[in-house]
Amino acid sequence: MNFKIPHGTGIYFLEALCVASAIHNFKSYLSTSTAIIFTDSENTVDMFNSFHTTPPYNPILTSMVNEIVEYSYDICVLHIDGDKNDVADALSCGQFDCAHQLVPDLSIEEFSPPQDILLSIRKFLPPRNALGAS
Repeated sequence: MNFKIPHGTGIYFLEALCVASAIHNFKSYLSTSTAIIFTDSENTVDMFNSFHTTPPYNPILTSMVNEIVEYSYDICVLHIDGDKNDVADALSCGQFDCAHQLVPDLSIEEFSPPQDILLSIRKFLPPRNALGAS
């Protein structure tokens, strides 16, 4: 399933989805069950640390929690000012060469967001014809 960013979706949705995706992909990259995820989205940090959010974001939160429980992860999501997170800033702007200059051995790979989240959030998105899709 190819994922297209839903029209009218805010940055909070995308930041939370990225954190959830990082947690889902965590097991394939690290040999430990402990990690810190930095984000410049204070809303995402609050959602993760309080385990509370509004209904449209519940599928993202539920998916993250299920993954943490299933694999016994010890994950901390912390805030970092966007201007202090140069690599993330470069990646979010599509400046991959800049990101590689900052971290020469950086591995950048394509990924799809967790399918359980995508299926669950559909009821909160506008109908396809409202997005201009045919």
